[in-house]
Amino acid sequence: MDKKEFRVLIKYCFLKGKNTIEARTWLDAEFSDIAPVRSTIKD
Repeated sequence: MDKKEFRVLIKYCFLKGKNTIEARTWLDAEFSDIAPVRSTIKD
């Protein structure tokens, strides 16, 4: 996945009411080998 696709997933997390920690945990669980770095989620 590229950075743009991850941004869509991060936006989905925030629309579902997740905070940055919950979003990062979910991305790590689902896409552990290709999850983005923390700075992508915080931006």
